[in-house]
Amino acid sequence: MAQPGLIRFTYSPKGYRDILRSEAVRRIVLAKAERVADAARPEVPGGWWIRADSYTGRNRAGATVMGVPMRLERKRRILGRAMDAAR
Repeated sequence: MAQPGLIRFTYSPKGYRDILRSEAVRRIVLAKAERVADAARPEVPGGWWIRADSYTGRNRAGATVMGVPMRLERKRRILGRAMDAAR
């Protein structure tokens, strides 16, 4: 039995989904992706551009950092090392 003055928490899957798809969450993940892109840019040789983009999917917002050729990523792990900038 709940004590007076306490509010009982009710789980709402739709509420979680709405939060994960919200504009505020999309801005947060985009800011993190831009920090990763900024950290990766000095490591990429000239002629290549790094781009951060965000999207709202069916269940959640997400972000992508692209622009590093796979051969460079395999050899030098440019984006892999830049992931710490997202913290």
